[in-house]
Amino acid sequence: MIVPLHSLKPTLKIAVQGLEPWLDKIYATFPVPSGKPKPLIQASVALTRNELTGDVEASGQLTFTPFVNCSRCAEFIPWPVTTDLNARFLNKAPPDGGVADLDEEALDEYYFQGDTLDIEPLLNERIQMAVPMQTIRLSDDKTSCLDCGLTVGDDRVYGDDTDRKPPSPFSVLAAVKVKQ
Repeated sequence: MIVPLHSLKPTLKIAVQGLEPWLDKIYATFPVPSGKPKPLIQASVALTRNELTGDVEASGQLTFTPFVNCSRCAEFIPWPVTTDLNARFLNKAPPDGGVADLDEEALDEYYFQGDTLDIEPLLNERIQMAVPMQTIRLSDDKTSCLDCGLTVGDDRVYGDDTDRKPPSPFSVLAAVKVKQ
């Protein structure tokens, strides 16, 4: 969502309902399984302009439950995301090449686009960062996938018994020697 800076007097509150067309870029990264309703992004964002520096502070909260592939069974599973939004839009040009030195504070910094700012990259980044690299919903005893029931301690992922590696020829020879 492109926000003109002149609309911040000094604070602008934005309620994201999930049907806004500018969210399509985020929705495109989370396919929805057939027959399932499309999950909607809900967010409240307050943009406050610092009159002294001209920077804009963004704060609020975001909730979204995208479908992701289970790391154990590869089935689509809902993955609830609830995260706080805290970031700063800086009133200066981005560094050469658009990439700043990444210290801890720089991870929450964005830049104006002329006399506007865009909150879509902020929401998109927060959602992407909230979904872990390995997505698996564990049973209460932490031994199996809550959705498919497959054991999580097994070294196989996305496979079945036919996917197992054949035994090493050396271990087969050792077994033959032992039998003699």
